[in-house]
Amino acid sequence: MANTTEPLFTADWSGPRSYWPDMFAELGLAGKPDLRFLEVGCFEGMTTLWLIDNILTDESSSITVVDTFEGSPEFDQFGIDTTDLLGRFMRNVGGHVDSGKVVVEVGQSQQRLRTLDGLFDFVYVDGGHLAVEALTDAVLCWPLLRPGGMMVFDDYRWRPDPSASAWRIPKLGLDAFRQVFAEQLTVRLDDYQLVVEKR
Repeated sequence: MANTTEPLFTADWSGPRSYWPDMFAELGLAGKPDLRFLEVGCFEGMTTLWLIDNILTDESSSITVVDTFEGSPEFDQFGIDTTDLLGRFMRNVGGHVDSGKVVVEVGQSQQRLRTLDGLFDFVYVDGGHLAVEALTDAVLCWPLLRPGGMMVFDDYRWRPDPSASAWRIPKLGLDAFRQVFAEQLTVRLDDYQLVVEKR
C-alpha cells in the first residue's frame, strides 16, 4: 500500500543518479519479480521511493534499508535539520513499510549488515563518509550481493574541502576495497558514483 500523502524532502541529491534509468534498463531489472535490494543510508527515502516506483514495481520485490536516522556530520554544512529523521522517512515511505515492501533496519550499518540473511540483487551504499566507514560498508555488503549483481557507491569523488585529509572522504576506503577485491569485481562506472559488478 502506497502513501496517501505527497512525500516531503528537505534536500535533493538525486543529480548523481541521472544515469540510473539507463543502467537499470540495461540490467533489465525493472518490474521483475522477487527482487531484493539493499540501501545503506536512506535519509528521507528519496532514493528508496525512486526504486520502488521505477524498478521494484512487482509486489513480490522489496528493499531493505539500513540507517541510524541520526544524520551525519556533513549535514551541518548544509544546514539540514536532523530532528526526527526516522519520522520523516516513515512519513514518506511508511505505507510501503506496512506492506512489507520496505524493511527498515535502524542502527549502525557495521552492526545491522552482519544480521542480514540471503542475497541481494542490487546494493546502494550511501552511508558514512569517512574512508573507514565506506570501506567497512563495502566489505560487509559484498557477501550479501549475488554474483552478477551491481553495487553502487555514492559520493565516491565527494570532497567538500580541498584540504580535507584522505581519511575523511569515501574515496580512500573505496579504492582500498577495489584493490583488495579486484579479482571478484568489474568496475562499470568510475565517476562521482562508483559502480561495480560482482563476477
